[in-house]
Amino acid sequence: MSDLQTGNMNNVQLNLGEKKRYMAPPNTWRGVLTFIGPGAVLAALAVGGGELVMNPRAGAMFGFALAWLVLMGLFFKYFITSEIGRYPIVSGGNVLDSWARMHPALPITFDIAALVARGVSVAGNGLTLGTILFWAFPNTISHASWAILMTIVSGIILYIGLYNVLEKISLVMVGIMIIAVVICAVAVMTAQTWGEFFTGLVSIGKIPSGSLKDALPLLGWSGEGAIGTILYAAWLQERGHGIKVGNNVTKDTKLSEQEIKDGKSWLRVMKTDLSISFVIQGLACFAFMIAGAVILRPLGIVPEGSSLATEQARLFTEVLGPWAQQLFILGAAAAMFTTLMVAIDCETRIGQDLFKRLKKNVMQTEADRIKVYRGFLIFSVIITVIFSKVAAPLTLLKFGAVFDGVILLPIAGYLTYRANKKFIPEALQSKGAWAAITLLGIGVLSIFAVLALVYLY
Repeated sequence: MSDLQTGNMNNVQLNLGEKKRYMAPPNTWRGVLTFIGPGAVLAALAVGGGELVMNPRAGAMFGFALAWLVLMGLFFKYFITSEIGRYPIVSGGNVLDSWARMHPALPITFDIAALVARGVSVAGNGLTLGTILFWAFPNTISHASWAILMTIVSGIILYIGLYNVLEKISLVMVGIMIIAVVICAVAVMTAQTWGEFFTGLVSIGKIPSGSLKDALPLLGWSGEGAIGTILYAAWLQERGHGIKVGNNVTKDTKLSEQEIKDGKSWLRVMKTDLSISFVIQGLACFAFMIAGAVILRPLGIVPEGSSLATEQARLFTEVLGPWAQQLFILGAAAAMFTTLMVAIDCETRIGQDLFKRLKKNVMQTEADRIKVYRGFLIFSVIITVIFSKVAAPLTLLKFGAVFDGVILLPIAGYLTYRANKKFIPEALQSKGAWAAITLLGIGVLSIFAVLALVYLY
């Protein structure tokens, strides 16, 4: 990104080790907005993966009884994600590199687990998109064949365009879907249902009997999981956010006053980006839940199986009329396609990171990095195609949500918190209430992770 795009014409010289340069942080709101983008990709990943499927389903099954769980998930994941983004903001390095500094096996183990979790959920994304296209274009090919075709198309786009294409498509497509469902949700709400909704928000700890197997995936996809948050940090690094002190930084590294000031400014930029992202995710979460509770629940419809898209379309058609079926097809297909593409990118980057750690000194140049990325992109597409043939979309999405968003996330959050305390100068560490909420979130999600391991797997 050029200096002109940042709204800042001056770069700041670092005084640590080799001579590195970083962009000065934006000092106006207009400048800050030029850096908004990684959060939109994160929102796209969350909206298509969970909100579109899990939230209306939860609303249809349990009304607003689990609204508090969605709010809690979004709240704690905001703090955990900001903690994971802190290391690249300060060092300019990959957050998994900070884990490797504690023990080299940590990022390798995570990458292997993440490849499985993301491979399963990516296939679930593809099959969900396949059910939409199969319904939109009947008498063509099966929903599984549509999923395979869209996976290959996504791979081709990523092979050619990489990150910039992701960001632009995410902003437009996610916006279409969220605006449509918010309009429908607001239209069906009454004074009584608003009261029921707010009651659900404050009913903390109340899980309806028999709902745990649906509650845990709902929590997993309320906000992103470990893989999405780790990749969010990588997107920050790729966009050039931060002061780039270097991977040799420690808590005792002496920073100049200007570096500390700029570091805090970059952290505020990240939090602004994340705040916008989580507002988008929150709107989508609750709008889909409201629509499911007020529209689908009275009709006795619970979206699942190959009829998933047909049943979900009632979220729009019951409010706006039959013509809205086309609106749903457009919005849902666009959101799911964007999510599929972002998710494949995540899977590819995980493989790229694993390869880098197992094969030292293999990515010395940008050309090497792109070559390895494209190799794992082909691998990711093949794995997604294989998983697309073994299970129904809902089964795959549930597994991915629980493994990634409930089990792996508190582990990733704790490891990053520990690493940040060791390797980030004290002036730029999380402190006070912010650190306490982050640790509380890690602890609460860990309890749900134990529940998942005991009762589901």
